[in-house]
Amino acid sequence: MDVNQRTNDRRKVILKWFLVIGNVIFEVLTAVFNQLSSPQKSLFALIAMLTSFIT
Repeated sequence: MDVNQRTNDRRKVILKWFLVIGNVIFEVLTAVFNQLSSPQKSLFALIAMLTSFIT
């Protein structure tokens, strides 16, 4: 393997981990806002819905 191939492979791995971690963060946010939502606090339900659409 030459240096360019190793660099490209490393970038692919970093990108995959970045996407996985980002997805986990959005899933946690969705769960938190779902738990916070209630009929009196409908804004939290809207935020939860929007974050679930992102993921």
